[in-house]
Amino acid sequence: MLEFLRFFACKKCELSRARKNSKNKRKLVTWSADVININPKCDTPLQKKCNALYDYIRYVYRIEGNRKSGMEKKEAVEEAVDWAIKENLLNGFFKRQKAEVIGMSLTEFDEEEFKKVCYEDGIIDGKTQKALEAAGNLLKLNLLSYEQIAQAQGLPLEKVQEIAEKIQVNQDQKI
Repeated sequence: MLEFLRFFACKKCELSRARKNSKNKRKLVTWSADVININPKCDTPLQKKCNALYDYIRYVYRIEGNRKSGMEKKEAVEEAVDWAIKENLLNGFFKRQKAEVIGMSLTEFDEEEFKKVCYEDGIIDGKTQKALEAAGNLLKLNLLSYEQIAQAQGLPLEKVQEIAEKIQVNQDQKI
């Protein structure tokens, strides 16, 4: 069984199903997740027991507050780092690693952008798959040249030739 620990800093958390695809066969994976809200407004036992986590949460929320007040990202991060140094968060880590913290904070993972890219990649993958299927169907009809099919479906000529070869092999195996 897979186990996950997911921290979140919002009021609502969504968990998605985990599954493994193997040769178009779906295999369900049993998993569990412990979800812990690390929002600084939520007083959790973990925050009381783990000062490093709590300090990090405070830092992240300082940046968020700065952004909400109208600061640009770089200015918001730099102010939050200076604040963290004054507060001695993470036992002086911010002071010792100021440049690195600022750099890492400015290049942080953007979950919304990641989701958008995955969605767009999925659309592209779907369109490509549909073009490949259509090319195969057109080849089976034997009405157009390979070049015409490639142009109509926006595929490289080599890909259409590859599909044609697979269709020929399948037809030969049926005989």
